[in-house]
Amino acid sequence: GAARVVGLEDGTEGDVREANLTEAVALFTAAVAASQESLGPFASETGEAVELLCQALRLRLDPNELAWRREFLDACEQQEPPPGLEEFDQDDHVNTGTNPAAAPGALVALGAAAGAASGGLSSPEEFAAARRADLAWNNLNTLEAAMRLATAIEFRAANHLGVLQDEEEELLDEAEDLRKRVAARLALLKGEVSEDTCFARVAAARAISRRKCLDAAEAKGRALVAAALYHQSLTGLRLNRHFGFGNMRALAITREYAHVLAVRLGDFMSAEPLLRRVVRGYTMRGYDVFAVDSYQLLGKCLIQNERMYEAEEVFGLCVKIHLKHTGPNMPLTLEAMADHAEVTTEICKRYEDPYEMEKAELLWRKVVEGRDLAMGSTHPETIEAMMSLGSCLLERARMAELSKKGRGGRAPPPVGAKPLRADKAAELEAKKRGALNPKMWGAWIDEAEQHHRFAVEARTTAFGAAHPRTVEAQEELVRTLLARLHDWDENAAMVPLKHRPSTRNVDDLRSEAETLATRILQARELTQGRNQAATLRSERLLGKVNGTH
Repeated sequence: GAARVVGLEDGTEGDVREANLTEAVALFTAAVAASQESLGPFASETGEAVELLCQALRLRLDPNELAWRREFLDACEQQEPPPGLEEFDQDDHVNTGTNPAAAPGALVALGAAAGAASGGLSSPEEFAAARRADLAWNNLNTLEAAMRLATAIEFRAANHLGVLQDEEEELLDEAEDLRKRVAARLALLKGEVSEDTCFARVAAARAISRRKCLDAAEAKGRALVAAALYHQSLTGLRLNRHFGFGNMRALAITREYAHVLAVRLGDFMSAEPLLRRVVRGYTMRGYDVFAVDSYQLLGKCLIQNERMYEAEEVFGLCVKIHLKHTGPNMPLTLEAMADHAEVTTEICKRYEDPYEMEKAELLWRKVVEGRDLAMGSTHPETIEAMMSLGSCLLERARMAELSKKGRGGRAPPPVGAKPLRADKAAELEAKKRGALNPKMWGAWIDEAEQHHRFAVEARTTAFGAAHPRTVEAQEELVRTLLARLHDWDENAAMVPLKHRPSTRNVDDLRSEAETLATRILQARELTQGRNQAATLRSERLLGKVNGTH
């Protein structure tokens, strides 16, 4: 107890803290040695002393932590099996779901057969040692030691504590094998619906899903295994009457399962009902702040499932939650507003809904103002929001032009959309006419060009003229210049003088657009190649500019 207070609960820093930790490590080492001598190397008291020693070593970032944990796990594997296990024969009938106590009988046969098949055991002594090591995994202290070793390995690998890349992969493989073996053994010992079994499967699924794989087939295979473990865990929790499916931990597990389905496997249809269950569970308990991540992932699933209006409503709820709990100009709130504005802009482009574009413009303005105050006008995220606002204004100008020519209007509503009441339809129609005011065409074009020019200058200063992000800003500026050049005389005659774009020489605008488009094409040919999609898009853009002559 004195060593724990000195080594683990003292908040001092510097030389005093290091001296306290050194003293704690010495005391815990002595405690481990005494417990091994008097009680045995695999006793539970020895395991407790080893755990305290390893906690002190972790505070010092000492790599000997793994050696101590491996030594204790090896000692646990050498202990005698629990009494009565030798009485089971290979033909014993077990039902792990209803009679977990009978499971060790099957483990005797399974462990002996697996050891003989995998290890190539040639002598009775080797077979007996492998059988004893397998039976030792029926002790809970062995399983606990394995889980603690896996946790320590994952901690060191995640923080890159003196571990090379190849060694890190080997350590993570070891941790993953330990997690899967513990989960399988607990399922036999305690049953499928045990809380320990379910949480061990979740730990194994996390170990599998967090690994990064360059090969797409391998990554998908690992995601499928992780999804299966999550599904088994949730099924067990649903059947566990003492735990229940609506528990907070079960909601967190459900969210992780949905993330694997949506992000790793692309199964958005299966992930959507799981996420709805998660947000409903958190909201009913008053923990709506915990449901923000699930709301955002649900919105992305709805977008992939072609349900844009529902996605817009979900992202709007995210904005309200962030405004309530974090504040108006916080980064998370601004990010939620940007997501809301993006889906609103996509609705306008897809369904020709000008009212949605007006909403998107207001949202982008709030994002630009908030990021300008919080991060500065030249921050990359502020520049990104400025470009999005410029593209939104450019889209409004295009829709106003189409409406003037009689080609605008709302596209057919998506499948499943509710019919509007007469008064609601009239209100939307009035707002639509205001959103498509052709007199604002010049102001929208001027402001869009201003934002895109600022983005080009800022990114050229920060990244260079040939950087892909600078080229992206230049491309948006060319599109704005094309919109200004398109039907110039007709628009100028249609728009009153005070609303016209700034008067400049058309030839100068065309020359500037051609120069930028040529520069974009050359940069993408140099960085990406001639046959890439972005390069071909740049060629088409240059063709449009040349077509204005």
